[in-house]
Formats: sequence, C-alpha cells, structure tokens
Amino acid sequence: NKMSFKLPTMIKAAYISIPFKDILQKVAVSETEVKEYYEKNIKEFQMQKQVLARHILIRPAPGASDIKKAKEDARKKAEDILSLLAKKGADFASLAKKYSDDKASGGKGGSLGYFKQGEMVKHFEDAAFSLKKGGISGIVETEFGYHIIKIDDVKEARLMPFKEAKDIITKKLTETGAKKLALDTASEIQKAVISEK
Repeated sequence: NKMSFKLPTMIKAAYISIPFKDILQKVAVSETEVKEYYEKNIKEFQMQKQVLARHILIRPAPGASDIKKAKEDARKKAEDILSLLAKKGADFASLAKKYSDDKASGGKGGSLGYFKQGEMVKHFEDAAFSLKKGGISGIVETEFGYHIIKIDDVKEARLMPFKEAKDIITKKLTETGAKKLALDTASEIQKAVISEK
C-alpha cells in the first residue's frame, strides 16, 4: 500500500516590503494643511501649568506594631531633614539620595520630572503648585508618608505658538498620510494579484 504524498494547493500571494521612510518621503504636507490643523485642534496646544519637582519621602516603618509611634518617628525624621535643608549650602538632591524612602526618585536626586495638575495625590499637588521656582515646602502628609517638596521649574499655562507646534503637526500629518498611502498601495497590489489569478 503506497502512501501518497499530495502537495498542498498552492496559494499565490505577493509580499512586498516598502520601507516606511520611503513612503514618508512621498507624502507632502502643505503649510496651509498644517495651519488648518492647528486652528481646528487649538485645544491640543493649550498647555496646562506644569511644575518640575523633587521630593524626599519618609514613610512610617512598615509593619510597625505601634502605628502612632511609627508615624511620629517618621515625622520627626522629616523635620530633621527639613532643618538640614535650611542650612546654608545644603543640597536637596544629595539629601534625597541619602534619605528618601521613594527609591525610584531618590536615585535621581528626588526628581519626579514635570507634571501637571491631576497627576499627583491632592495634598502633594496642592503644596507643589503653591510653591514658586526654587521654593521648598514644609512637611506635606499624604497616604504615602511625609514629603518635603522642592520646585526646580514652573511652566505657566500657555498656548503653544504655531511656530512651535508646526513641526509636531507636520510630523503627525506626514505619518497619517504615509499610513494611508501604505494601505492604499497594499490594496492596489492585492487587487492586481487577485486579477492575475
């Protein structure tokens, strides 16, 4: 009894690979299109106030049997750090590296990067947004523990001018156009393959 090995039915398919950057180069976006996008989507370019902040966090000892005492000890430690910061020449970043219980930001000198309202817990945010550039808060209590906050920079709310937004919009419209062109090209090839069968 001979075994028969039948070849599977072959399906004709065309795979074509066009580098995306080549397609991008084929898409031309005019200044008028860019301006129109800016005017129609002006809300996208309304920048909220942002602060660049650092913090030092002191957490009450986890799993302490006497929670009240753990909180008092943590607060006392935060007060000691605050008095170190009041000394001439004290460096916030160095103290954050040494003492902060937020290890992620502590390694970066306490830096949390820029953030806008609505991104941090309320007490922390209220304190951060009430400070001026270079300002250091008192002790701010949140559910995470006791924070000392320093503001490195403040970006006031503003409308991003067209000149600044132009490159962002051009890139966005070019990429959208290139994706559409890629899909159109693929469907043209697909139609050609089908009609050849």
